[in-house]
Amino acid sequence: MKTKINQHPNTNPGTNHNTHPDMRSRARLTLLRQALRLQAQMNTAKKGGGLQPFCFPCRVVASWRRRVHPQFLICVWDFCFLLSLFLLLLAAPAQAQSTNFLVSVENYFTGINTNYTFNRVLVWDGMEYQNGVNIADDLAGSFDVYAPKGCYTGGLTVSLEGGMRNAGVAGTIVSGQGGAGLNYNYYDVRLGAYADGGYNQVTHQGYGELGVRVMKKPTQNTFIGIGLAMQLPTSKTAYPLAGVFAGVTF
Repeated sequence: MKTKINQHPNTNPGTNHNTHPDMRSRARLTLLRQALRLQAQMNTAKKGGGLQPFCFPCRVVASWRRRVHPQFLICVWDFCFLLSLFLLLLAAPAQAQSTNFLVSVENYFTGINTNYTFNRVLVWDGMEYQNGVNIADDLAGSFDVYAPKGCYTGGLTVSLEGGMRNAGVAGTIVSGQGGAGLNYNYYDVRLGAYADGGYNQVTHQGYGELGVRVMKKPTQNTFIGIGLAMQLPTSKTAYPLAGVFAGVTF
């Protein structure tokens, strides 16, 4: 008598209950592709300094973060802070011409001499410092192309300016630049903001410069001042430029 062997209804001859070989091959191929993509990203990170995002906006942001030095952000903050103070002082006279404002201005600038006013032509010489080190001597000048009547006793002027910096050793020229400025004049005090473009003879590269200046007249034809500027594009030594200068007016 033959014994009948019962088979599972879902079992077919020649098959295995484990994963089909084609499915295992596809899984291995997927893992291999992911490993190759990760290896490519790691190689790119070694060369360019960071993993490369896939989306274009993310790539732009990642590239900007790699190139911008942290000191540049400090420069931007300092410049925005000084520019905010400049705009605040610029807007204050338009709000009121009261005695209280005049008294506050006199206290802030240790007295306003109403006998002195600025003129259209300014020429000055000074020293530029970066991170506490004297990097160059500065010789510059400006001319007010827009100077309405009465502007030097309390008003705005627009100026064109130019200058050069030298290393102080045999008069070696470091850079030359020129641009435009917006100034607020109040008798013997002048507040200015400027934007220049220039060329550096040492690095043989062009640059931009944004800065602010504060000037005050000790006599009718002379003035002293301080300034703070930031150069673009930035580098690993993107420290602000601080300047002190003295000049004459015509």
